[in-house]
Amino acid sequence: MRRGIGLAAVLVIGCGGGSEPGGIVPLSEEPAYAVVLSDYTSTAIAMVRADGTAVDERWVTSGTETPGLVAALSGDVAIPSAGLGDGTLWLLDRFRTDVLTRIEVPSGEVLGQVRTHDAGEGESGWSSNPHDVALIADDLAWISRFEPNLDPAAPELERGNDLYAIDPSTMTRRGMRIGLSQYDVEVAGADGTSATAFARPSSIVRLGDVLVVGLARLTVAFDGAGPGAIAEVTIATGETRLIELEGLHDCARVVPAGERAIVGCAGFGDMAGKRATAGIAVVELVDGHVEITRTLRFGDDEQLPVASQGVVHVDADRVLAFEWGAFDPATPDRLFEIDLATGSAVEIASSAGPFELGSPLFDGAEDLALVPDASRGLRRFVRGEDGTWSEMDAIELATDLALPVRHIARL
Repeated sequence: MRRGIGLAAVLVIGCGGGSEPGGIVPLSEEPAYAVVLSDYTSTAIAMVRADGTAVDERWVTSGTETPGLVAALSGDVAIPSAGLGDGTLWLLDRFRTDVLTRIEVPSGEVLGQVRTHDAGEGESGWSSNPHDVALIADDLAWISRFEPNLDPAAPELERGNDLYAIDPSTMTRRGMRIGLSQYDVEVAGADGTSATAFARPSSIVRLGDVLVVGLARLTVAFDGAGPGAIAEVTIATGETRLIELEGLHDCARVVPAGERAIVGCAGFGDMAGKRATAGIAVVELVDGHVEITRTLRFGDDEQLPVASQGVVHVDADRVLAFEWGAFDPATPDRLFEIDLATGSAVEIASSAGPFELGSPLFDGAEDLALVPDASRGLRRFVRGEDGTWSEMDAIELATDLALPVRHIARL
Protein backbone atom coordinates (compact mmCIF):
# COMPACT_ATOMS: atom_id res chain seq x y z
CA MET A 1 0.00 0.00 0.00
CA ARG A 2 1.43 3.39 -1.02
CA ARG A 3 0.82 6.25 1.38
CA GLY A 4 0.91 9.97 0.79
CA ILE A 5 1.54 12.89 3.09
CA GLY A 6 -0.94 13.52 5.87
CA LEU A 7 -3.32 16.39 5.03
CA ALA A 8 -5.66 17.82 7.61
CA ALA A 9 -7.93 20.63 6.43
CA VAL A 10 -11.14 19.67 4.67
CA LEU A 11 -13.26 21.72 2.26
CA VAL A 12 -16.82 20.43 2.09
CA ILE A 13 -19.38 21.27 -0.61
CA GLY A 14 -22.80 19.67 -0.40
CA CYS A 15 -23.30 16.03 0.49
CA GLY A 16 -21.27 13.12 -0.85
CA GLY A 17 -23.13 9.96 -1.75
CA GLY A 18 -20.19 7.56 -1.94
CA SER A 19 -18.52 8.54 1.33
CA GLU A 20 -19.23 8.33 5.01
CA PRO A 21 -17.85 10.33 7.96
CA GLY A 22 -14.21 9.38 8.35
CA GLY A 23 -13.57 8.07 4.88
CA ILE A 24 -14.63 6.95 1.44
CA VAL A 25 -16.53 3.65 1.52
CA PRO A 26 -14.33 0.77 0.22
CA LEU A 27 -15.57 -0.73 -3.02
CA SER A 28 -17.08 -4.19 -2.90
CA GLU A 29 -15.04 -5.30 -5.93
CA GLU A 30 -12.30 -4.12 -8.26
CA PRO A 31 -13.69 -1.78 -10.93
CA ALA A 32 -12.36 -1.65 -14.47
CA TYR A 33 -12.95 2.02 -15.24
CA ALA A 34 -13.72 5.37 -13.67
CA VAL A 35 -16.39 7.68 -15.06
CA VAL A 36 -16.60 11.45 -14.57
CA LEU A 37 -20.09 12.93 -14.15
CA SER A 38 -20.15 16.72 -14.18
CA ASP A 39 -22.27 19.80 -14.88
CA TYR A 40 -19.06 21.88 -14.77
CA THR A 41 -19.97 23.12 -11.30
CA SER A 42 -20.04 19.84 -9.35
CA THR A 43 -18.50 16.45 -10.09
CA ALA A 44 -19.03 12.80 -9.14
CA ILE A 45 -16.80 9.86 -9.93
CA ALA A 46 -18.52 6.54 -10.66
CA MET A 47 -16.60 3.27 -10.67
CA VAL A 48 -17.82 0.72 -13.20
CA ARG A 49 -17.16 -2.84 -14.37
CA ALA A 50 -15.82 -3.77 -17.80
CA ASP A 51 -19.38 -3.98 -19.14
CA GLY A 52 -20.18 -0.46 -17.93
CA THR A 53 -22.42 -1.46 -15.02
CA ALA A 54 -21.82 0.37 -11.77
CA VAL A 55 -19.78 -0.85 -8.82
CA ASP A 56 -20.44 2.52 -7.16
CA GLU A 57 -22.31 5.34 -8.94
CA ARG A 58 -20.88 8.13 -6.76
CA TRP A 59 -17.74 6.86 -5.10
CA VAL A 60 -16.26 10.35 -4.77
CA THR A 61 -18.16 13.62 -5.26
CA SER A 62 -17.72 17.37 -4.84
CA GLY A 63 -19.23 16.86 -1.40
CA THR A 64 -16.95 14.06 -0.22
CA GLU A 65 -15.56 14.74 3.26
CA THR A 66 -12.72 12.48 4.26
CA PRO A 67 -9.33 12.74 5.97
CA GLY A 68 -6.65 13.60 3.44
CA LEU A 69 -8.79 15.83 1.22
CA VAL A 70 -7.75 19.48 1.44
CA ALA A 71 -9.69 20.46 -1.68
CA ALA A 72 -13.03 19.06 -2.80
CA LEU A 73 -13.60 18.19 -6.45
CA SER A 74 -14.46 21.16 -8.64
CA GLY A 75 -16.58 21.02 -11.77
CA ASP A 76 -13.57 20.63 -14.09
CA VAL A 77 -12.11 17.21 -13.33
CA ALA A 78 -10.32 14.76 -15.62
CA ILE A 79 -8.70 11.34 -15.33
CA PRO A 80 -5.32 10.62 -16.97
CA SER A 81 -5.80 9.78 -20.65
CA ALA A 82 -3.89 6.48 -20.46
CA GLY A 83 -4.53 4.02 -17.64
CA LEU A 84 -1.62 4.26 -15.18
CA GLY A 85 -2.22 0.73 -13.85
CA ASP A 86 -0.85 1.36 -10.37
CA GLY A 87 -3.97 0.43 -8.40
CA THR A 88 -4.97 4.02 -7.73
CA LEU A 89 -7.44 6.59 -9.04
CA TRP A 90 -5.75 9.82 -10.18
CA LEU A 91 -7.97 12.90 -10.48
CA LEU A 92 -6.83 16.08 -12.21
CA ASP A 93 -8.70 19.11 -10.91
CA ARG A 94 -8.03 21.58 -13.66
CA PHE A 95 -8.53 25.30 -14.27
CA ARG A 96 -8.48 27.47 -11.14
CA THR A 97 -8.24 24.48 -8.78
CA ASP A 98 -4.91 23.01 -9.96
CA VAL A 99 -4.80 19.96 -7.71
CA LEU A 100 -3.87 16.33 -8.33
CA THR A 101 -5.57 13.77 -6.05
CA ARG A 102 -4.62 10.11 -5.64
CA ILE A 103 -6.97 7.53 -4.09
CA GLU A 104 -6.24 3.86 -3.54
CA VAL A 105 -8.62 1.43 -5.25
CA PRO A 106 -10.66 -0.35 -3.94
CA SER A 107 -9.97 0.74 -0.34
CA GLY A 108 -10.78 4.43 -0.86
CA GLU A 109 -7.76 5.58 1.15
CA VAL A 110 -6.71 9.07 0.09
CA LEU A 111 -2.98 8.81 -0.61
CA GLY A 112 -2.61 12.55 -0.92
CA GLN A 113 -3.19 15.72 -2.86
CA VAL A 114 -0.67 18.08 -4.39
CA ARG A 115 -1.14 21.50 -5.93
CA THR A 116 0.37 21.65 -9.42
CA HIS A 117 2.08 24.98 -8.82
CA ASP A 118 3.30 27.07 -5.93
CA ALA A 119 0.45 29.40 -4.97
CA GLY A 120 2.83 31.73 -3.18
CA GLU A 121 2.76 35.51 -3.20
CA GLY A 122 2.67 36.93 -6.72
CA GLU A 123 1.35 33.72 -8.26
CA SER A 124 -2.29 33.84 -7.15
CA GLY A 125 -3.57 35.07 -10.52
CA TRP A 126 -2.16 32.15 -12.48
CA SER A 127 -3.73 28.73 -12.97
CA SER A 128 -1.40 25.94 -14.13
CA ASN A 129 -4.41 23.93 -15.42
CA PRO A 130 -3.02 20.36 -15.27
CA HIS A 131 -4.16 18.23 -18.21
CA ASP A 132 -2.51 14.79 -17.96
CA VAL A 133 -0.14 12.57 -16.00
CA ALA A 134 2.59 10.13 -17.07
CA LEU A 135 3.79 7.78 -14.32
CA ILE A 136 7.51 7.02 -14.76
CA ALA A 137 8.52 5.46 -11.41
CA ASP A 138 7.24 5.13 -7.86
CA ASP A 139 8.79 8.50 -7.07
CA LEU A 140 8.36 10.32 -10.39
CA ALA A 141 5.43 11.40 -12.50
CA TRP A 142 5.22 14.19 -15.08
CA ILE A 143 2.17 16.45 -15.26
CA SER A 144 1.38 18.53 -18.34
CA ARG A 145 0.60 22.13 -17.34
CA PHE A 146 -1.53 23.62 -20.10
CA GLU A 147 -1.43 27.30 -19.12
CA PRO A 148 1.56 29.63 -19.52
CA ASN A 149 2.33 32.04 -16.70
CA LEU A 150 2.26 35.51 -18.27
CA ASP A 151 4.06 37.16 -15.35
CA PRO A 152 7.57 37.94 -16.69
CA ALA A 153 8.89 37.87 -13.13
CA ALA A 154 7.56 34.36 -12.43
CA PRO A 155 10.16 31.97 -10.96
CA GLU A 156 11.59 29.38 -13.36
CA LEU A 157 9.56 26.57 -11.78
CA GLU A 158 6.29 28.49 -12.06
CA ARG A 159 6.24 29.41 -15.74
CA GLY A 160 3.82 26.71 -16.86
CA ASN A 161 3.48 25.65 -20.50
CA ASP A 162 5.54 22.62 -19.53
CA LEU A 163 5.85 19.21 -17.92
CA TYR A 164 6.12 19.40 -14.13
CA ALA A 165 7.50 16.70 -11.82
CA ILE A 166 5.88 15.31 -8.69
CA ASP A 167 6.73 12.43 -6.36
CA PRO A 168 3.66 10.14 -6.25
CA SER A 169 4.95 8.29 -3.18
CA THR A 170 4.67 11.45 -1.08
CA MET A 171 2.41 13.55 -3.34
CA THR A 172 4.86 16.42 -3.26
CA ARG A 173 6.40 18.61 -5.95
CA ARG A 174 9.93 17.60 -6.96
CA GLY A 175 11.17 21.00 -8.08
CA MET A 176 11.77 19.97 -11.71
CA ARG A 177 10.16 21.01 -14.98
CA ILE A 178 10.66 20.48 -18.71
CA GLY A 179 9.82 23.74 -20.42
CA LEU A 180 8.15 23.74 -23.83
CA SER A 181 8.03 27.48 -24.52
CA GLN A 182 10.64 27.00 -27.26
CA TYR A 183 7.72 25.65 -29.30
CA ASP A 184 5.60 28.79 -28.93
CA VAL A 185 5.00 30.54 -32.26
CA GLU A 186 3.74 33.94 -33.38
CA VAL A 187 0.44 33.87 -35.26
CA ALA A 188 -2.29 36.30 -36.28
CA GLY A 189 -5.06 36.73 -33.72
CA ALA A 190 -8.71 37.44 -34.49
CA ASP A 191 -8.02 41.17 -34.95
CA GLY A 192 -5.13 40.48 -37.30
CA THR A 193 -2.41 41.55 -34.88
CA SER A 194 0.43 39.25 -33.88
CA ALA A 195 -0.11 37.01 -30.85
CA THR A 196 1.77 34.14 -29.27
CA ALA A 197 0.37 30.65 -29.77
CA PHE A 198 1.74 28.90 -26.71
CA ALA A 199 2.78 25.23 -26.88
CA ARG A 200 0.04 24.28 -24.36
CA PRO A 201 0.94 20.62 -23.64
CA SER A 202 -2.03 18.31 -23.01
CA SER A 203 -2.14 14.50 -23.45
CA ILE A 204 0.92 12.38 -22.70
CA VAL A 205 1.64 8.85 -23.96
CA ARG A 206 4.78 6.83 -23.26
CA LEU A 207 6.43 4.98 -26.15
CA GLY A 208 9.54 3.14 -25.06
CA ASP A 209 11.99 5.62 -23.57
CA VAL A 210 10.19 8.75 -24.74
CA LEU A 211 7.02 10.64 -23.98
CA VAL A 212 4.78 11.80 -26.81
CA VAL A 213 3.10 15.05 -25.78
CA GLY A 214 0.15 16.56 -27.66
CA LEU A 215 0.41 20.33 -28.19
CA ALA A 216 -2.61 22.60 -28.68
CA ARG A 217 -0.53 25.64 -29.74
CA LEU A 218 -3.26 28.20 -29.08
CA THR A 219 -3.16 31.88 -28.09
CA VAL A 220 -4.25 33.20 -24.69
CA ALA A 221 -7.61 34.25 -26.15
CA PHE A 222 -7.91 31.01 -28.16
CA ASP A 223 -8.35 33.15 -31.27
CA GLY A 224 -5.22 31.99 -33.08
CA ALA A 225 -3.47 28.65 -33.64
CA GLY A 226 0.03 27.63 -34.59
CA PRO A 227 0.98 24.72 -36.85
CA GLY A 228 -0.08 21.34 -35.49
CA ALA A 229 2.66 19.55 -33.60
CA ILE A 230 3.59 17.06 -30.92
CA ALA A 231 6.67 17.03 -28.72
CA GLU A 232 9.03 14.12 -28.10
CA VAL A 233 10.56 14.11 -24.61
CA THR A 234 13.42 11.76 -23.78
CA ILE A 235 12.66 10.40 -20.31
CA ALA A 236 16.27 9.91 -19.19
CA THR A 237 17.54 13.36 -20.16
CA GLY A 238 14.52 15.62 -20.52
CA GLU A 239 15.60 16.57 -24.02
CA THR A 240 12.77 17.62 -26.31
CA ARG A 241 12.12 17.58 -30.04
CA LEU A 242 9.26 19.06 -32.07
CA ILE A 243 7.45 17.00 -34.70
CA GLU A 244 5.13 19.12 -36.83
CA LEU A 245 1.97 17.77 -38.47
CA GLU A 246 1.86 19.67 -41.71
CA GLY A 247 -1.39 21.45 -42.48
CA LEU A 248 -3.06 20.49 -39.18
CA HIS A 249 -3.93 22.49 -36.04
CA ASP A 250 -4.64 21.81 -32.34
CA CYS A 251 -3.05 18.36 -31.97
CA ALA A 252 -3.58 18.16 -28.22
CA ARG A 253 -5.00 14.62 -28.01
CA VAL A 254 -2.62 11.65 -28.04
CA VAL A 255 -3.77 8.14 -27.10
CA PRO A 256 -1.96 4.78 -26.87
CA ALA A 257 -2.31 2.22 -29.64
CA GLY A 258 -0.14 -0.73 -28.63
CA GLU A 259 3.41 0.07 -29.74
CA ARG A 260 2.14 3.16 -31.54
CA ALA A 261 0.19 6.28 -30.59
CA ILE A 262 -2.70 8.05 -32.30
CA VAL A 263 -2.86 11.84 -32.51
CA GLY A 264 -6.15 13.68 -32.95
CA CYS A 265 -5.90 17.20 -34.41
CA ALA A 266 -9.14 19.13 -33.84
CA GLY A 267 -8.45 21.80 -36.44
CA PHE A 268 -9.09 25.51 -36.00
CA GLY A 269 -11.42 28.23 -37.25
CA ASP A 270 -14.90 28.17 -38.75
CA MET A 271 -16.36 24.96 -40.15
CA ALA A 272 -14.42 25.27 -43.40
CA GLY A 273 -11.24 26.06 -41.49
CA LYS A 274 -11.66 23.10 -39.18
CA ARG A 275 -12.20 20.74 -42.10
CA ALA A 276 -9.05 22.04 -43.75
CA THR A 277 -6.90 21.70 -40.62
CA ALA A 278 -8.34 18.66 -38.78
CA GLY A 279 -6.99 15.14 -39.04
CA ILE A 280 -5.66 12.01 -37.37
CA ALA A 281 -2.06 10.80 -37.39
CA VAL A 282 -0.24 7.63 -36.36
CA VAL A 283 3.14 7.92 -34.66
CA GLU A 284 5.70 5.20 -34.07
CA LEU A 285 9.22 4.84 -32.73
CA VAL A 286 11.81 4.53 -35.48
CA ASP A 287 15.37 4.04 -34.22
CA GLY A 288 14.27 5.33 -30.83
CA HIS A 289 12.63 8.51 -32.10
CA VAL A 290 9.04 9.46 -32.86
CA GLU A 291 7.99 9.59 -36.49
CA ILE A 292 4.65 10.25 -38.19
CA THR A 293 3.90 7.10 -40.20
CA ARG A 294 0.36 7.83 -41.40
CA THR A 295 -1.82 10.92 -41.65
CA LEU A 296 -5.50 11.31 -42.56
CA ARG A 297 -6.44 14.91 -43.38
CA PHE A 298 -10.17 15.53 -43.52
CA GLY A 299 -9.65 18.45 -45.87
CA ASP A 300 -8.45 16.02 -48.55
CA ASP A 301 -11.88 14.37 -48.86
CA GLU A 302 -15.09 16.39 -48.60
CA GLN A 303 -17.05 13.14 -48.16
CA LEU A 304 -15.40 12.40 -44.82
CA PRO A 305 -16.84 13.72 -41.54
CA VAL A 306 -14.57 16.03 -39.54
CA ALA A 307 -14.32 13.35 -36.86
CA SER A 308 -11.12 14.00 -34.93
CA GLN A 309 -12.64 14.50 -31.45
CA GLY A 310 -12.13 11.88 -28.74
CA VAL A 311 -10.00 9.60 -30.90
CA VAL A 312 -9.44 6.11 -29.45
CA HIS A 313 -7.69 3.11 -31.00
CA VAL A 314 -9.73 0.02 -31.88
CA ASP A 315 -7.33 -2.28 -33.75
CA ALA A 316 -4.88 -2.22 -36.66
CA ASP A 317 -5.57 1.11 -38.41
CA ARG A 318 -9.11 1.55 -37.12
CA VAL A 319 -10.14 4.17 -34.60
CA LEU A 320 -13.31 5.55 -33.06
CA ALA A 321 -13.80 9.32 -33.13
CA PHE A 322 -16.65 11.76 -33.19
CA GLU A 323 -17.60 14.94 -34.97
CA TRP A 324 -19.02 17.80 -32.90
CA GLY A 325 -22.48 19.05 -33.77
CA ALA A 326 -23.54 22.70 -33.80
CA PHE A 327 -26.15 24.96 -32.21
CA ASP A 328 -27.09 26.95 -35.30
CA PRO A 329 -28.34 25.14 -37.22
CA ALA A 330 -28.88 22.48 -34.54
CA THR A 331 -27.01 19.28 -35.41
CA PRO A 332 -25.96 16.35 -33.19
CA ASP A 333 -22.54 14.91 -32.45
CA ARG A 334 -21.84 11.84 -34.61
CA LEU A 335 -19.64 8.86 -33.68
CA PHE A 336 -17.68 7.05 -36.41
CA GLU A 337 -15.37 4.14 -36.93
CA ILE A 338 -12.58 5.36 -39.20
CA ASP A 339 -10.14 3.21 -41.15
CA LEU A 340 -6.95 5.24 -41.43
CA ALA A 341 -5.53 2.91 -44.08
CA THR A 342 -8.44 3.28 -46.51
CA GLY A 343 -9.61 6.74 -45.44
CA SER A 344 -13.18 5.51 -44.95
CA ALA A 345 -15.67 6.24 -42.17
CA VAL A 346 -18.80 4.45 -40.96
CA GLU A 347 -21.28 6.20 -38.67
CA ILE A 348 -22.11 4.27 -35.51
CA ALA A 349 -24.33 6.62 -33.53
CA SER A 350 -25.36 10.21 -32.90
CA SER A 351 -26.36 12.23 -29.85
CA ALA A 352 -29.57 14.13 -29.14
CA GLY A 353 -27.84 17.48 -29.46
CA PRO A 354 -24.45 19.13 -29.92
CA PHE A 355 -21.49 18.79 -27.53
CA GLU A 356 -22.90 15.80 -25.66
CA LEU A 357 -20.54 12.92 -26.54
CA GLY A 358 -17.33 12.26 -24.63
CA SER A 359 -14.22 10.34 -25.62
CA PRO A 360 -15.04 6.61 -26.06
CA LEU A 361 -13.26 3.72 -24.40
CA PHE A 362 -12.78 0.45 -26.32
CA ASP A 363 -12.32 -2.99 -24.73
CA GLY A 364 -10.76 -5.24 -27.36
CA ALA A 365 -11.29 -8.39 -25.32
CA GLU A 366 -15.04 -7.86 -25.32
CA ASP A 367 -15.29 -5.87 -28.58
CA LEU A 368 -17.19 -3.33 -26.51
CA ALA A 369 -17.12 0.47 -26.79
CA LEU A 370 -18.33 2.60 -23.89
CA VAL A 371 -19.31 6.14 -24.92
CA PRO A 372 -20.21 8.95 -22.49
CA ASP A 373 -23.37 10.79 -23.54
CA ALA A 374 -24.53 13.82 -21.53
CA SER A 375 -28.20 13.06 -22.24
CA ARG A 376 -28.30 9.25 -22.14
CA GLY A 377 -25.60 8.14 -19.71
CA LEU A 378 -22.93 5.59 -20.57
CA ARG A 379 -23.81 4.16 -23.99
CA ARG A 380 -22.58 0.69 -24.99
CA PHE A 381 -21.79 -0.61 -28.45
CA VAL A 382 -20.67 -4.15 -29.26
CA ARG A 383 -18.83 -5.03 -32.47
CA GLY A 384 -19.93 -8.21 -34.20
CA GLU A 385 -17.78 -10.71 -36.09
CA ASP A 386 -18.72 -8.99 -39.34
CA GLY A 387 -17.37 -5.68 -38.02
CA THR A 388 -20.76 -3.99 -37.61
CA TRP A 389 -21.70 -2.24 -34.36
CA SER A 390 -24.88 -2.82 -32.34
CA GLU A 391 -26.05 -0.67 -29.45
CA MET A 392 -26.91 -2.25 -26.10
CA ASP A 393 -28.89 -0.66 -23.30
CA ALA A 394 -27.26 2.49 -21.93
CA ILE A 395 -26.18 2.62 -18.28
CA GLU A 396 -27.60 5.54 -16.30
CA LEU A 397 -25.44 6.64 -13.38
CA ALA A 398 -26.47 8.56 -10.23
CA THR A 399 -29.55 10.01 -11.92
CA ASP A 400 -30.65 11.77 -8.71
CA LEU A 401 -27.53 13.93 -8.89
CA ALA A 402 -28.50 15.12 -12.40
CA LEU A 403 -24.83 15.19 -13.44
CA PRO A 404 -24.20 14.38 -17.12
CA VAL A 405 -21.72 11.62 -17.97
CA ARG A 406 -18.65 13.30 -19.49
CA HIS A 407 -15.59 11.08 -19.45
CA ILE A 408 -14.47 7.46 -18.97
CA ALA A 409 -10.94 6.16 -18.47
CA ARG A 410 -9.02 3.08 -17.42
CA LEU A 411 -7.53 3.02 -13.94
